[in-house]
Amino acid sequence: MEHKSFTFPTIIDNDEFFNATQRLSANVQNKHFYTAEYNKLHKGVTISESYRTRNLRQRFYYDCKFSYADFHQSSLAGSLFNQCSFTKIDFFDTNLQSCDFRTCRFSNITFKSTRFNKSTFSDVKFENCIFETVSFNDAIFDECQFINCEWVPIVVENVIFRRTLLDTVKIRKMNFEYSTFDNVKLNNIKLPFQTIPYIYNGLTYLSSTLDNVCVTSALNPAGISIEEYLLNIPDMITYYHNICEYFPLTNIYIMQKNYEAALQSVYCGLDLAIELRRFRMIKYFCKELDFIPSITLKDRQSLYTYVLNQLSKQDFAPFETDSLNMYLPEVKRLLIDDYSNNKIQVMFETNIPKENFPLVRSLISSLDEALKDKCSYSIEMRHNSPWSFLLNIITNPNAISDILSVISIVLGLAQLHTNSKKGIDLSTKLNNNYVNVNKQKRNQKIVFKNVTIINQGTIYIGEPSSKQD
Repeated sequence: MEHKSFTFPTIIDNDEFFNATQRLSANVQNKHFYTAEYNKLHKGVTISESYRTRNLRQRFYYDCKFSYADFHQSSLAGSLFNQCSFTKIDFFDTNLQSCDFRTCRFSNITFKSTRFNKSTFSDVKFENCIFETVSFNDAIFDECQFINCEWVPIVVENVIFRRTLLDTVKIRKMNFEYSTFDNVKLNNIKLPFQTIPYIYNGLTYLSSTLDNVCVTSALNPAGISIEEYLLNIPDMITYYHNICEYFPLTNIYIMQKNYEAALQSVYCGLDLAIELRRFRMIKYFCKELDFIPSITLKDRQSLYTYVLNQLSKQDFAPFETDSLNMYLPEVKRLLIDDYSNNKIQVMFETNIPKENFPLVRSLISSLDEALKDKCSYSIEMRHNSPWSFLLNIITNPNAISDILSVISIVLGLAQLHTNSKKGIDLSTKLNNNYVNVNKQKRNQKIVFKNVTIINQGTIYIGEPSSKQD
């Protein structure tokens, strides 16, 4: 269907807009919900007013100074802050979820019951700040700094700390479950004893770092050294094995470089997670493969196939299926679709009518036969008419050229063989010359068009369609 240009009408009558806002506001308790401030850019201004209980969602602030402003029980969810500074702000019960903070500075602020879930922080510095009952679930910190801060406590689950400094941060009564340490730098930090095995790369970091770090222990209020902590690893293995707690057990094996045991532990954890309907844990177990250096592309695809097979054996209630479907796309991305720098996508359209399933099966079988020993891949069929396909391929970057050549040959051979009952004949060697294929194009019954290859950019083969079906 061809997209037509459309221009939204401009509201000229400000009085009518004001009246509409007033009528809508009459229906809600929070009279600030309906406002003309949405999507407004605030640039280079100082903000020091009281915004108590105000709805300030989806705002944009650039080069702004927040000083002595009151955001008590207000909402700034979905807002973007670029090159902003914050000093002496009331952030009590403030909703800062799904916000984007870039090159910002926070100093001398107490955050209490503040929610930063799913927010991202890039080059952000927190200095002399107190975080009390604050939640950072699913947040990302990249090149950030926490200096002379207190976490008393905060909720930190599935958080990425990448190239981030924690310097003299008091950590009390909290955990880091399923969070990631990626090139972190810690100074004068006391990590919680029980939570370290639940951190991706936590034990590996601890066993190799020269940072000024110790670990909490009831046996010593001042904390114990890294060496003393690691002496507890045999007891942890015994404990986690006995209670079938495979996530921390896998991280222990990774730290010990016992990668075979680590992979086996992942499989055991997946079995238990599926049996207990802990679908979120499926995602967390699959992510552990990123920290096992010996894992191959085929290992990833095998694990994904294993997960799908195990799930197919279960009888799920409708609400369980809904819950599972929240995590399966993430599992697929972790195992197949997001393998850095080793992935290409090939999209192509055909003229195969929607009812010609034998020809579709033949084409898929041919691609499978050609690729099965060369790379890991998945094939998505888009059952419109004409049929279109998406190949997700994971391979060594040096093999990309060969893989594309194989795909091109398969498509060419598919055009040569028109008898769908027999399928597409691949008896001809796949290294046939393109010239030999092109000589017989007059017999083609399958037409391939709009072939698109995506790999760190987009390359079109043929003429891109001007219409979208």
